[in-house]
Parts: sequence; structure tokens; C-alpha cells
Amino acid sequence: MADDSAEQPILKRKRISVACNSCRAKKSKCDGKRPVCGRCAGYDYHCSWGNEATHRDASCTPPLTSSEAGNAASPQEIFHRCEKAIRSLAIDVPPEGRAEINQSLSRIQAALFHDSSPGVTTISPSSITVSSPALIQRIQSPRYVGEVSDIHFFNLVRQTAAPRGGDGGAQDDTGEVDNYDIDAPTTMEYLQNPISDMPERSQVHRFLGIYFSTIHVAYPFVEEAPFMDKLKDLQDGNPAPDLTHSWLSLLYALLALGAYYDSFRPDSRPDGSAHQKLFQRSLLLSRHDMLERSLTQVSALLAQCFYLLATSEIDRCWAYLGLAVRLAQSIGLHADIQDHGSSQPISERPQIRSRVWYSLYVLDRLTALQLGRPPAISDHDCHVPIPSRIDGLDPDVNDGEVQEISKEGRAGEYFVRLIEFSSIIGRVLRECYHPRRDIAARLQSTKNCDLLLLTWKQKLPRYLRFDLGHAFEKSITLKRQRNMLAIKFHHLRTLIYRPYLFHTSPEKNLLTQDQSCRSREYGKICATEAQSIASLMHNVTDTMDIVMNYPWWQMISCLVCAGSIMVMAGALIKQDAGDDTTVVALEEDVETCMAVLKALASNSHGANLAWDMMKNIRARSQLFNPAKG
Repeated sequence: MADDSAEQPILKRKRISVACNSCRAKKSKCDGKRPVCGRCAGYDYHCSWGNEATHRDASCTPPLTSSEAGNAASPQEIFHRCEKAIRSLAIDVPPEGRAEINQSLSRIQAALFHDSSPGVTTISPSSITVSSPALIQRIQSPRYVGEVSDIHFFNLVRQTAAPRGGDGGAQDDTGEVDNYDIDAPTTMEYLQNPISDMPERSQVHRFLGIYFSTIHVAYPFVEEAPFMDKLKDLQDGNPAPDLTHSWLSLLYALLALGAYYDSFRPDSRPDGSAHQKLFQRSLLLSRHDMLERSLTQVSALLAQCFYLLATSEIDRCWAYLGLAVRLAQSIGLHADIQDHGSSQPISERPQIRSRVWYSLYVLDRLTALQLGRPPAISDHDCHVPIPSRIDGLDPDVNDGEVQEISKEGRAGEYFVRLIEFSSIIGRVLRECYHPRRDIAARLQSTKNCDLLLLTWKQKLPRYLRFDLGHAFEKSITLKRQRNMLAIKFHHLRTLIYRPYLFHTSPEKNLLTQDQSCRSREYGKICATEAQSIASLMHNVTDTMDIVMNYPWWQMISCLVCAGSIMVMAGALIKQDAGDDTTVVALEEDVETCMAVLKALASNSHGANLAWDMMKNIRARSQLFNPAKG
């Protein structure tokens, strides 16, 4: 026994010169292994290594290898932490003191970023490797303040008192303070290589190709050609000098959308979470506490909204959209560029600003309709000219078809018509679903809104008329746009008449004979329009057909709406001992909606939940008793 114990090695604690930040904070033993120590690896802690001085002499610390140095906190990161702490402590400091603090921080920042270490470079036309970090600027557009604002009036007085080139002299007032609103620091941000998490080049182009051939043809808030040129420069190692967090966030959001659409292909199953990772990257680049006040930032938030809508995170989309609308208003997208009121020049073209604003407007109306909530944008607060017909949105139209299609803009006409359609949605929300209107007023509002909608359809150009034939047409884009308009039209008309499908209010017994007849007729129109939605799915070939050729971000809502209406209509007809053939037709169309949802459910949790909802409501409809409600 003594011999055995003598052979046992004597275990001694290994002394190390520096412990990791996590072990140091927890006062735990650290084995000093880098880049991840044993304790952090075992407990799945985040292991980081700072360059703070230790109890021993700094010379005892072994030099960091290149891989270890990448994990060390940069001077820029340390500066930002200190800056945030200083600003939080300076809240109660008088304005004079805060101004001095801001100046001191600016001087430190300028010196720090000017004398950056060789491993930290600004984004410039130089080669970028995967491991190289970069400094990316934050751009702020001119702030918009309306005529009622005290800041607006102050600047008006300032300009009137000393007009440029007048008797007061053409003094340069660029250094004068014209706003007391404290702005977020417009510092450069330390960021690891912006393309380190990007998919392979072939995948990037496939994902973006999907985006620009689907969502873009309906919501053209991104200029395709300049965007792709900027991406090519970035991939070639020659990024543009104006590369920002917001542009990178927009890029990753578009990639996430394309990857999600692509995940419905049968051969894309292995990595279904790719789109989620890309979206998380977009969110990291658009932290809500550090948003840029810029058009690109609004576009990035808008793209994130479409991703959330497509993945059935509708409430989250609603919140993000509200943020995007507020940010857009802060840079005056809701106002004509001539009425902006800022002394600083506006760099973006009016057409681009108009496209972004009306994309927000259209999506705002769509989500308000889907959630039954008031829109964030009022028609009376929009003073932006409707964007002109947009060229370049229909690349698959040949020269022969160009002559037949109006020269006003071909596929770009769709966006203009969609804006008009969205204004009708606002009217429907205000008039058809007002909670305190009597039945006579509601009946008249229903008639007026339906007349508006039918007139809108009749005025569509021939190549967008979804109710007419289009033999021998080769344009995929126009086909997709007609499908989108058809779904939207029948869905809205269904909602206009849905209040008359089944009455549960006390007013039911107080209706006149004429009002009762009109209500029953309106209920039949509602069921017919729901069947029209289902009939659009009759010729669908597979899930990719639905995702690519229909408004996928709206399809689950439309199918649930149509399916539930047809279930209710069938139950009411059975209760009244009505026509059995009508009941059979309704049940077949309900089955069509459920079949589509079931097919989509394999790659969409929202579609899976919607299918369960429809299955349950069909079972309940067998026990439905209208007398009990």
C-alpha cells in the first residue's frame, strides 16, 4: 500500500499568469488555456481574454498569438464601454458641463480611431480577409422637423435674421447649433469582417435572385443595380467608402428572405436554419439602441418586417414596422422633399424616398388588415407624390411585348396600383369595421367600399387584369403580379362582406325587411369571394409554386380567412336545410385550403398551426347551433 501511494503523482495547482475574464469575475480557478479555458468550455461560458494588467509584472504574460489576439477586447470596444458609462453618469450634469464632456470624448475618439492598431482598419478599397476586423461608419441623414415645431420656427427666424448673401453677410453657419435634441454619437463602429458570416458567392446570388424576383416586384424599396454593384465590390475586397451597418443589415435581411424561400425546395432540406442565422446577423447590425437615422436603415427594418411576416411572426413584424415608420418620419420621408425644411442637402433621389415611404404605407395597411388594428400611417399625413412608373422591374419581358405594354413603366405599374389598393384598405378599416355605427350606415359603407374596389379593378391596365385571359404571355413577373392582385382583391372583398355572414348582435331582430335581405345577400357574396380564393389554388403544382408565384407573406392569413368563412357558410346552409350541392362545393374548397396549408406546414410553423386551427374548426362546425351563437 505504501509503495502504491508512493507511485501516485503529487497533484499541484498549476500557476498561470493571467486568468480569463469569466474566471476572474467568478473568482474561480482558471487553467489558462486559450482561446477557451477548461472551466468555460465545461460550463459553456463565454470565454474572453482582456489585456488588463495582472498582479504580476506584465513581462510575465506570454505574448498573444494571432488567433488569441482576435479574442482580446479592442481599444475601440473599451472606449465605447467607457463612453456609454460616462454619458449615463452625465445625465444630471448641467448643459455646459455636458458640452465639455462631449468635446473631450470627441477628441479622445478622434485620436483613438486615427491611431488604430494595424489589425484594425477602416473600410477602404483594400483587400479584406475573413479574420480582419473593420471600422464601419454610421451615417445620419438630416433630421426632419415639421412646421409646428419650435425648432423649425427657430431656424426660420435664424435664416430670416441673417439671410445668406444678404445685408447680414454670407456667413458660414455650418458650425452653429440649430437643434437642442441630443443625437446619438456618430462614431465609427468596431466590427469583425462584414462578410465573414456570408454564404458562398453562388448562394448569395441565388438568394438575392429569389428576393428580387418575388418581393421586389411588389415592393421596390431597394434599387437592384446599385445594390448588386456594391455587393460585388464588397465580395471582391473593394468595399465602397460609404459602407454602413444599416446597408449590411439590409443585405443580411434580403439574404434571409431568399434563403427562407429557397428552403421550400425539396433539395434544400439539410440546413433549414440558414435563414434564421442570416436574420440574426441582420438584427445584430441593426441594434435598436444604435439605429442610424438614414434611408438605408429604414429599408433594412422594412426587409426585416417582410422576413417576420413570411415566417408568421406577425406581432413582432407589427412592432418593427412601427419603428420603421417613426424612423422614416424622423428623416421626412412622409413629406415632399421640397418641404423638408432642413438646411442640410438631401442625398437620396426623390423617387427612391417615395418608393421606401409607400412600401411602408402598403405594408402598414396590410398588417393593420391582418391584425385588425389602426394603421400607423394616416392618409392625411402623407404629402409624398406617388412614385412614377418604375422601369427595370420586369427583365423577362421581350422586345415584342414591350411594344404591346404601355411605356408608362410595364411591371412598375403594379406598385402604383397597389398604393391605390392600400388606400381602399384604409377606407374599409374606417368604415366597414367601425364599432359604433348602426346597421343602416354600415350597409351603405359596405356598398361604397365595394364600389371603390370594383372600380379599382376595372381601371387596371390590361396586362394586370387577373380576371382576363393572357394567352401566349411569357412574362413571369407579370404573372406573379396578377396572382398577387387576385389574392388581395378577393381577400379584401371577402372582408368587406364578412360582417354579414353571421349576425350575433341584438340588432339582428331590429332589421327592416330590406336590410335583412341585403344582409343575407352580402353574406352570400362573402362566401363566394372566399371560394374564389380557394379556386386560385386549384392549379398549384407544388409548394414552390405557392411561395414563388403568390404573395407568400399573406397566404396563410388569406387561407385561414377563406377556410373559416366557408366552414361557417356551410354550417349555416345545413342549418337552414339549403342546397346540398352548395355545401359539397364549400367543403371541397375548404379541403383545398387545408391541403395547401398541410403542404406548407413541413417548412412553416405558422402554416402548421393554421392547419390545426382549420382542422379544429371543421370539427366544431358539426356541433354548430346558430341559436346559441
